[in-house]
Amino acid sequence: MRGRFRLVETPGFAGCPVADRGPSSWMSSALRLSSQVTTLCLEFVAPLLLGWWIDGKLGWSPVLTLLGMALGAALSVIGLVRLSNELNRPR
Repeated sequence: MRGRFRLVETPGFAGCPVADRGPSSWMSSALRLSSQVTTLCLEFVAPLLLGWWIDGKLGWSPVLTLLGMALGAALSVIGLVRLSNELNRPR
């Protein structure tokens, strides 16, 4: 069992043993990236569709749809910056 566990150095979990799985496989990297891209798409589309739906219920023209689009664009940019920082972080 020696060598299969390492101590976590993150705040709140310092000293907790976790399994050391070594470098991640191509499949786990691909799944992580596809999850992040899906999240980016949903961050843009969900507020837009919600604004469009509420506009239809209230009878307002494109007011909430445009606000939803602006909110979705802002969330997508924030998510894209986070993804870019994570992908460019040295390992």
